[in-house]
Amino acid sequence: MSRSARYTLSGSSSSSGRVQPGRTQSGSSADWFSSWSRRPAETFKPLDSPDSGLGSPSRGGTGIFSCCGVPVNKPRPTIGSGQDQSAILEVASVDWEAVINATDHHTDQFDAVMDHQIPVIRRGQTFKLTVNFKRAVIGHRDNIRLRFEFGSHPSIVRGTRVVEQVMGKDETLVKKQWGAKVRTLSGGHVFMTVMVPADCAVGYWKLSILTNFKEDTSKIQTFSVDQGAYVLFNPWVKEDIVYLENEKDLKEYVLNDMGKIYCGTDKRLRSRAWNYGQFEDGVLEAAVQLLDNSRLDASARGNAIKVVRTISAVVNAPDDNGLLEGNWSGNYEGGTPPTQWQGSVQILTEWLKTGVPVRYGQCWVFSGVTTTVLRALGIPGRSVTNFASAHDTNANITIDYHYSETYEKLEDMDVDSIWNFHVWNECWMDRPDLPAGHGGWQAIDATPQETSEGVYRAGPCSVAAIRKGEVGFQYDAPFIFAEVNADIVHWMCESENSLVKLEVDCKG
Repeated sequence: MSRSARYTLSGSSSSSGRVQPGRTQSGSSADWFSSWSRRPAETFKPLDSPDSGLGSPSRGGTGIFSCCGVPVNKPRPTIGSGQDQSAILEVASVDWEAVINATDHHTDQFDAVMDHQIPVIRRGQTFKLTVNFKRAVIGHRDNIRLRFEFGSHPSIVRGTRVVEQVMGKDETLVKKQWGAKVRTLSGGHVFMTVMVPADCAVGYWKLSILTNFKEDTSKIQTFSVDQGAYVLFNPWVKEDIVYLENEKDLKEYVLNDMGKIYCGTDKRLRSRAWNYGQFEDGVLEAAVQLLDNSRLDASARGNAIKVVRTISAVVNAPDDNGLLEGNWSGNYEGGTPPTQWQGSVQILTEWLKTGVPVRYGQCWVFSGVTTTVLRALGIPGRSVTNFASAHDTNANITIDYHYSETYEKLEDMDVDSIWNFHVWNECWMDRPDLPAGHGGWQAIDATPQETSEGVYRAGPCSVAAIRKGEVGFQYDAPFIFAEVNADIVHWMCESENSLVKLEVDCKG
């Protein structure tokens, strides 16, 4: 099934009547099915029984039931008569509970969730999952595991394949590791809570349900769920490297889908309204596909530092067939003039459809799209404008102008330049790879200006480091420092091999 396709449950459903839950009894939490007898039918109780474990339905009607106090108005799948009780447990259907999870995970604005029921969750917190089996679960006999896989070559060693035993409801899930436990058990319905660690890879994860008899591990039933889930960064939890404490900032830099991008000159500022549109159809899928197509290994997709560095590369097109082709020639035949773009959505969805770099962009377009990709993936991000912005081509942190002995300007020697304005991005994260005090806002630049380690990209570079003039820290600090604070140096060429410094302008 295509990731963008509408999510439909596999398996059958029935409105012929309720499946009665069993009586809970004391027992070891390690054996989470221990409250069920060899004949589950003997333990069935009415839904409104005090010890049923589910509570009474919110309102009458066949097939309407309550899950942890939340009424779910849909019929249950047929359970109990569709499979031989002596056979290995088989899955009838899986419900990601996408809309309920979206509210808890601040993803309820995504069209993928609300229109298509595609699960979008954030790492570092739990989500709800319901698995419906074709027969009642028999505790002393049945074993259930969840297998999550990421990327084209999932590997347990590299953290892109995870197999988790479903634990009892009294067990505790740990934020730093994968885990699954039962919320409620009712016949063949298993309502689970799943923990996603705060450092797991970000992107599209696939799910399979593994079942077997406890006494026979040689025979395993595998059910591959058609629809996977998108897992995003989580700036709402402290365990995530992109954690942002201020709620107002979270609303602005993660959830706000409209904004202004400034341009013009320092004497005459202008702004462009920009539709970031990070929640619209196709945008999240495009953002994830950009990372999938990149050179970043799947095992590194949980590292926000490496992810944003990759974003600054794949948003432009010169060396990796990325998203957007730049054009400063004034001739925009065969594409859209940069000034005509009003948002990121059309650019991202066109690329997703064609797989070909979209024509054309300039700095504010690259920046606007980068903001969209950052926010779609859950990284706080914003577009920033620098006026009288220097472009230092030889990494000497100066802008050099050259003159003849008669003071005529030698423009063929001037490779540096100063733009009226330049727009790049800042994204928020901790920097454990740098000394303390260098976390917070990090500069990245997706406009293809100069290569960094052989690729057109820049950053992330600590804004705190730039303000202090600390140009020795990764990544690309000299280039970004020069953009905001380069000295202008005037040189006289006395001969082919002799340059005399005439003047240094420290004010820019």
